[in-house]
Amino acid sequence: MTDQRKRVLYTLFFAFVMSEAVFRLLVEIIRRAPEHIATATVLPPSVKPLVYGIAALALLASLRSTFVRTRFSTTWSQFQTNVILSLALSEFCTIIGLVYFFLGAPPSEFNRFIIASVAVDLFVILPQIARR
Repeated sequence: MTDQRKRVLYTLFFAFVMSEAVFRLLVEIIRRAPEHIATATVLPPSVKPLVYGIAALALLASLRSTFVRTRFSTTWSQFQTNVILSLALSEFCTIIGLVYFFLGAPPSEFNRFIIASVAVDLFVILPQIARR
């Protein structure tokens, strides 16, 4: 594998992680807006387990993609595609948290989604890239 190919994959990794940081910044900007307090809705209690379940499934799919698909990729192209898939599934967890925040959940709830997603990115996906 060439250094340039690996640099491209590191750039993609960085872009995915930074997009999650942008989502966090968006939540902070909205949280500080006075209108957000007035328009916050009360969610039914049944929504929380559903949202957390969807996010957990996305993270599990990301883990599976990372541990199974990337390890058995025979070509660089397959490996890169599988890493991008893993990153996208991990980011889906953050997006679910963002939607949950938009529905009226507090920012502290969103933080849980982004922390889980970034943890998978940094501690599971990044080592796979470095190993290749």
